[in-house]
Amino acid sequence: MTRKARCAGSVRFEKEAEIVEETAAQRWRRRAWLIGLTLAAAAVAGGIWLWGEERELAQAKIQERAALAVVEEQLAAARSGTQEAGLTPEETIHRWEKLAGWQRRRAAMRPERFASEVEELRRTERQIETMRAARAQKASEEKETAARARLAAGDGEGGIALLREALKLQRTAATADKSANFDRELRLQRELEELVAEPMSKTVAAKTAEAQAALDAAQWVRALAAFREARDMQEHLNREFPRTRFSDLPAIGRLEAEIAALMASELDAAVRDGMRRAEELRAAGDIDRAVKELVAAADGQRQLNERFAKSRFLSMERLEQIEAERQTLLAAEPLRAAVAAEERARHFLRKRQVFQAQQSVREGLELCEDVAKRFPKLKQTDDAVRTALAYLNVRSADIATVQDRIFDQLVPLSGARALLKTEVLQADFAKVMSSNPSRNPGRALPVDSVTFAEAEEFCRRLGWLLGWRVRLPSADELREGAADAQNVNGGLEEWLASAGGRETTEANVWRGEGGVTPVARTERARTRGFRVVVEVDLTRLDAAE
Repeated sequence: MTRKARCAGSVRFEKEAEIVEETAAQRWRRRAWLIGLTLAAAAVAGGIWLWGEERELAQAKIQERAALAVVEEQLAAARSGTQEAGLTPEETIHRWEKLAGWQRRRAAMRPERFASEVEELRRTERQIETMRAARAQKASEEKETAARARLAAGDGEGGIALLREALKLQRTAATADKSANFDRELRLQRELEELVAEPMSKTVAAKTAEAQAALDAAQWVRALAAFREARDMQEHLNREFPRTRFSDLPAIGRLEAEIAALMASELDAAVRDGMRRAEELRAAGDIDRAVKELVAAADGQRQLNERFAKSRFLSMERLEQIEAERQTLLAAEPLRAAVAAEERARHFLRKRQVFQAQQSVREGLELCEDVAKRFPKLKQTDDAVRTALAYLNVRSADIATVQDRIFDQLVPLSGARALLKTEVLQADFAKVMSSNPSRNPGRALPVDSVTFAEAEEFCRRLGWLLGWRVRLPSADELREGAADAQNVNGGLEEWLASAGGRETTEANVWRGEGGVTPVARTERARTRGFRVVVEVDLTRLDAAE
């Protein structure tokens, strides 16, 4: 039996293995060894890294100095290149741009001197801008010269194209150089605008002439189209070329007025026809249909005024005229009724039936006031009737008294006439006129100091109260009634009726004993009064109608 076998036979496999526990001191020693090994490895790695960084920095500095040297060399060459003679403007600008490029690279490589490097770069760039402006200025002048040659040769389109290029170059020069010629730029711009706008203006004139010719030929559709084209072109001129002589704002209004007129012509014709038919119907006595025609005409004119305010058919006056004619037609019947009421009142006054006259006066006055209220634009009003009715209504309570006093003092003349026996007394004048101008006051005395107009107005009002025509007497009538009348000779001077009814600045005055003298109508005298003649036949007064 071998040794190995003997050992294996002596091992007791049924016995469990014993676990030996590690002490604290053993654990500490093991950890210390691990920490030490880690620190040593870190130190070795750090040393290797630092050695590599220093080496890279050194190499970078070497490369930077080499690159800067190259840039400096190129800068020197670029500066030298800008000073060469015989270069074209393009070549000179190119070399200055190359110098600026190297200056930018050097400024980026030398941050410690960045401010000074940038200042030098700016000087270079300003020089480049100045050269570019000079080049653009020269090119612009050459283009302008060529443009004028084209224009002189009749090549309008070519000349305009070259002028546009000249203006563009001039603006480039102004952008590059702040001291550029802005006056030249403005001149070129205005000249170019004039050249472009002139053909458009000729087109406007041609279209306007075409429209007028179409109007003369009654070709309304063609005229309308031509006017619209002219208006659109003029609007374009005003909008795009406002500083040229071809801009014309009032022309737009004129063209639009023509357009509106063409569009409104049919409606205007309808309005005129309506007014004509209304007049024919009025003459035929068909008032209702005439009023309807006028209403339709007024509606048409309102549409013209609202929809075509710029046309020549705009007319507030015509609208007022139509409305006045309509109201006149509508007022005709009530006005006739008012006139009839006034005639009835006069009839009753002649018969001295005061109560019935008062009723007719009120009826007629109410009709007149209603007409005035409902138809304020009435063309034809019978003011005389309304005035007479209004006066009679105010003096209604005095009618009987005045009639009694006057008729009691009348003396008959030949024919249907009667002369007032005495001069008009102050009491009667005041009752009729509500005033007394006399300088010799006394109710029972004759009125004096009256003008010719006041005497005639008294006659008119007294005629309303009596229902008969009242007027101043003639000299012959005074002579005829002198036997029965009082104070015809030896009393006050008296106003006489105008000879033949003529209106002059003078009127005749009766001075007694047949003496007649003309005096100013406006003259007042304390020695002058008047008496009246009533055109009534006293012998048939009771049967008067």
